[in-house]
Amino acid sequence: MLDDDITAYAKVAIEILEAEKKALQTQLGELDRMHTRQADVQVCGGDPFASLEPAQRVSAMEALYEREYQNARRSGMRLRLACVEVEIAHWCSRQDFAG
Repeated sequence: MLDDDITAYAKVAIEILEAEKKALQTQLGELDRMHTRQADVQVCGGDPFASLEPAQRVSAMEALYEREYQNARRSGMRLRLACVEVEIAHWCSRQDFAG
């Protein structure tokens, strides 16, 4: 590949990755705000949980599931954001090397 081709390809890659980075940061910000607003869901083991009505147990378990799902989603987005930042650095260095 010619240096001009690498520079052009790197520029496009960086633009795409920067847009993804911005979108991920926006989404993470919103998920973090949602997480902050969510009430803590505590389920006691043993008798207190067993003493709840079935509908209350279902509601508590659904709330726990939703919270864990959102935590996993945020974690995955943070990992992707870290990968995007590494890729941006890679393409910046390729661009600098070719230029």
